[in-house]
Amino acid sequence: AADDVRALGAQPAGLLRITLPQLAASLLVMPHLAEFQRRYPEVQLELFTEDRFSDLVLGSFDAGIRMHAMLQKDMIAVPIDNGQR
Repeated sequence: AADDVRALGAQPAGLLRITLPQLAASLLVMPHLAEFQRRYPEVQLELFTEDRFSDLVLGSFDAGIRMHAMLQKDMIAVPIDNGQR
């Protein structure tokens, strides 16, 4: 049984819904999309590009990418770049 659990966790799979501004999609996601799909073929990625603030919970999103935006109180922020331009 433990081997079965390890095998299930070895390769990410399933639907991943992300909301992000168009600029973030163009600069941060699209350049890496082909490599992501090659590495994780079992992940179905749904990107919702919109420049307005979307509620992650109400929109049933798994994650959101924000550029200089305030987060809701119950959300956790993780930087995805080193802040240098």
